[in-house]
Amino acid sequence: MDIDKISFNLVCDKKIIKELVKDCLSETLKEVIYSNQNHNQTNSYKDLKVNNRKGININYKKIFDLDNDDIISHNQELKEENKRLKVEIEKLNEKILEIEKKGREKLDLIANKNSSIIENLNKQIVELQSELAERFTEGKKIYDQLNSIDKKYIDKLQAYLGYKNFESFILSSSMNTESLEKIWLVSREAIKNRDFSDAEILWSYFLYMVKLFNYTKNEEVIRIDKVCKNDRYNVYEHEDIDGLVKNGYITKVYLQGFVNAYLNERKGNAIVSVK
Repeated sequence: MDIDKISFNLVCDKKIIKELVKDCLSETLKEVIYSNQNHNQTNSYKDLKVNNRKGININYKKIFDLDNDDIISHNQELKEENKRLKVEIEKLNEKILEIEKKGREKLDLIANKNSSIIENLNKQIVELQSELAERFTEGKKIYDQLNSIDKKYIDKLQAYLGYKNFESFILSSSMNTESLEKIWLVSREAIKNRDFSDAEILWSYFLYMVKLFNYTKNEEVIRIDKVCKNDRYNVYEHEDIDGLVKNGYITKVYLQGFVNAYLNERKGNAIVSVK
């Protein structure tokens, strides 16, 4: 009884031990499998990280290479642009120098021209001043001589000779064509009266005022005849000193006639003798 019980107990214990061993093996196997899985996952994660890092490094390298290529290309473009700009600047500098040279030459030319103009103007001023002084000297001489002519002629020229100063005499005698015509008519009268010395002074007076008048008009408004000895007598342009109508040739000119060129009108015939 006891033996059978013991045998039964042994059998039961074996089964229990077997189950326990089985359970232990199962747990151990699970742990091993789990451990392997974790190890594999860890290795896979590490490999992934390594691969990712490699990929990132490759991508960065590609990006760097691309950027580097762009930089090199851009630097080349900048060098070419810089070279082109230097050429343009050199051309501009050459043009500036050329313009400055031409400008200086032009300024020198203008300066020389202006200097020549100024020199000529100064020369003209001196000549005009000399001419003016000479004219007024001549006018003053005539003015003084007029005081010596016959009073009847002075009275007829009172409008011009009545002034007490030389300047007023000049202005009144040369102010218009009417005053010139009046002086010429008084000269003609002196010729007709055979007052040749007075006529000579009066003729100088007329010529002087005609010069001043034409000078102020800047043109030959009053044109003096140029009748000469041996010219054929023309009744429309000449007048015989004796008042006779004659044919023939002029033997002497006593007084030149004159024309108002502005009006194209004859104002006085030359006084001549005819033979």
